[in-house]
Amino acid sequence: MFRWYQHNHITEQSTPNRRPASLIFAAPPSGYIKGTRPSDIHYQSQYTEEVDMFEQLVEKPTISVSRKHASAQRIGDSLVYTHAKRLLDISITLIALLFLLPVMIVIGILIMLDSPGSALFIQKRVGCKRKVENGEVKWEIVTFPMFKFRSMKQNADQSLHQAHIKAYAEGRLAGSSSDNAQFKLQEDPRITRLGKFLRKTSLDELPQLLNIVRGEMSLVGPRPVPEYEVAYYESHHFERLEALPGMTGLWQVQGRGRVTFEEMMDMDIEYVRTRNLWLDLKLLLATVPAALHGEGAK
Repeated sequence: MFRWYQHNHITEQSTPNRRPASLIFAAPPSGYIKGTRPSDIHYQSQYTEEVDMFEQLVEKPTISVSRKHASAQRIGDSLVYTHAKRLLDISITLIALLFLLPVMIVIGILIMLDSPGSALFIQKRVGCKRKVENGEVKWEIVTFPMFKFRSMKQNADQSLHQAHIKAYAEGRLAGSSSDNAQFKLQEDPRITRLGKFLRKTSLDELPQLLNIVRGEMSLVGPRPVPEYEVAYYESHHFERLEALPGMTGLWQVQGRGRVTFEEMMDMDIEYVRTRNLWLDLKLLLATVPAALHGEGAK
């Protein structure tokens, strides 16, 4: 179940049983908090109202998240950057598909030969859309179907991964340090023989190129998360949803599978605050050797 916390300056008596249609978070420009880790920032208010996010998603498919004061300070919120990055995404993706499409067809066939079921695994993930209302940039939370090559047995039980994510977010994994924390299950009985290779080389991510063409993802951005992971977010974590999710990003390049939940959040939030085309290009180039050396999720 999703839990979202709205911070405002009104009293409980003045808003009995009231639930907002949109949630607004205001944060200082990143320049004011230079050198501060995102996880060290805490939002304070006189009144905190707990909102049932699941019910909000059912009643209202998108929820606005805006940064009234910081939007103008972030290059990533600008229209110029948005269009330039979209052009970069489409150009690289279409060129990549020309060369990778035969490889993807072969992988799909091998998956179906390796285990019964379809070649693709489609899961609902949480993303966002950029909107401008009255001159103010807003990021709307949306869900979209993310495509991956199936690396598990068909119709594998997702409760195992959900329990792992809960323990990962709460720091209850063995050790909880960056040397021991694992976003992916290390010994997952659901993974097929071919699936282990696809995950190690990150080839299972290739179908996400279709998500980029559809405008649901970008080449570079925060990791696209399943809905059940958002249930464990604290208020400052939601800033990572203010950018299109990407196939690669800071945490994939710098940490890959071996980072704690807070470290992963910090990296994604740092990208959201500092993103620009030069950073995107550097992360794309850094992703290639990481994938070739088999540093993907095992």
